[in-house]
Amino acid sequence: MLKNKTILIIFLAITGLMLISYISGLSVDVTRDAGKYATVAKEIFQKGNFINLTIHGEPYDQKPPLLFWLGALGFSLGGISNFWFKLPVLLLVFFGFYSAYQLGKSLYSKKVGLLTVFMMAFSLIYMLYSMDIHTDTPLQAFVTFALWQFFEFIKTQKNRHWILGFLATGLAMLCKGPIGALIPAFAVAGHLLLKKNFKAFADYRWYLGILLSLPVVSQALAGLYNQFGIK
Repeated sequence: MLKNKTILIIFLAITGLMLISYISGLSVDVTRDAGKYATVAKEIFQKGNFINLTIHGEPYDQKPPLLFWLGALGFSLGGISNFWFKLPVLLLVFFGFYSAYQLGKSLYSKKVGLLTVFMMAFSLIYMLYSMDIHTDTPLQAFVTFALWQFFEFIKTQKNRHWILGFLATGLAMLCKGPIGALIPAFAVAGHLLLKKNFKAFADYRWYLGILLSLPVVSQALAGLYNQFGIK
C-alpha cells in the first residue's frame, strides 16, 4: 500500500511539473516563424476574413489556415497577447496527448497508452513548440485522433469512428497540407498489410471517406484560389 502511495505521489509531482512547464510558456514572446503566424492570426482577427489570409496586408500562402484560426479565436476571447495566441494550441496539445493515450490503449494496453503520453509530454520538442508555436503540434493532435478513430473503426466497423477519422484527417490537412492525410493513410495501410487483413481494402468506406475530408480542406483551397488563382 505504501509503495503504491509513493508511486502515486511521484506520478502526481512529475505531472504537476510537466503542466507548470507547459503553462509557464504561454507568456513567453513568440519569435521567427511563430511571430509570423501570430501576425496572420492578428490580421484575421482585425479584418474578420478567415479565408483570404494576409500578412502585413499582403496575400499569404505559406501555411494552411487552421493554426491562424486558432490564434484569431484566442484573440477574440481575451485580446491580442502571447497568452491568448498560444492557449488554443496548448489545449490542442493536451487533446493530442489524450488521443495518443487512447490510440496506445486501443492497439495494445493502458500501460502502453500511458507510456506514450509520458514520452510525448516530456519531449523537449513538444515543450518548445507549445511556447514557440508551430503547425506541427495541431497536426499531431488531429493525426493521432484520426488514427485512434480509424483503428477503432477497423475493430468495431462503427460508422461514427469512420466519420470522425476522416473529419480529423481534413483538419490535419488544414494544419500542414497533404502530410495530414499521408500519415494516416500509410499508417492504416501498413497496419492492414501487417495483419494480412487484405479484404479491408475492399471496404468502400475508405474511399468514400475522402468526400468527408474534402469540405474541410476546401476552406484552404478557396482562399488560395481567391488570392492566387490557378498556378
